[in-house]
Amino acid sequence: MQRLKKSRAPKQHLRNRGVRRYVRIVGDSHIEVDEAKIKAAKAWDGLRDVVTNLKGVSVSEIFNHDQQLW
Repeated sequence: MQRLKKSRAPKQHLRNRGVRRYVRIVGDSHIEVDEAKIKAAKAWDGLRDVVTNLKGVSVSEIFNHDQQLW
C-alpha cells in the first residue's frame, strides 16, 4: 500500500492487464472499478472476425472451417 501511495502511476502495480483495463484511479491512490468501461466492453462480447483471401467460398463454410481450427 505504501508503494501505491508514493507511486505516480498506481495502475502499474496491478499485474493483470485485463484488470487494469477496467479500473480507474481516484485521488492519489484509490483504485475503483470503471463500470462504464465494462459496459462498453460487453458490446463486443461474443463477436469475432475472420480475415481470408478465399474467393467464391460462402461465409458459413469459412466460419465452419475456422471453428474446426480451435
